[in-house]
Amino acid sequence: MATLIRESRTTGAQPRYQVWHAFNIPNNMDFYAVESPEEARTLISELVRADLASPFISSNAFGLEELEEDGYHEWYDEEGRSITDEPDED
Repeated sequence: MATLIRESRTTGAQPRYQVWHAFNIPNNMDFYAVESPEEARTLISELVRADLASPFISSNAFGLEELEEDGYHEWYDEEGRSITDEPDED
């Protein structure tokens, strides 16, 4: 049984941010539009839980891309961390 994580609807405009989700690498990849890096973290957590619960997923990877003038590029914060890097403890 599949778990619906997010329903996708398009307005025709490219989203500023998109989460990429590769699974059963290298065969499958999905993209999800998100509004912010914070929303991306939440979505990635949901996708991780769903993948762990599925006996059909053998591998996965995640990332966040940001739309720039010349297309999508991997997103990094001001300290150079990607969306999947653990934040520093204060």
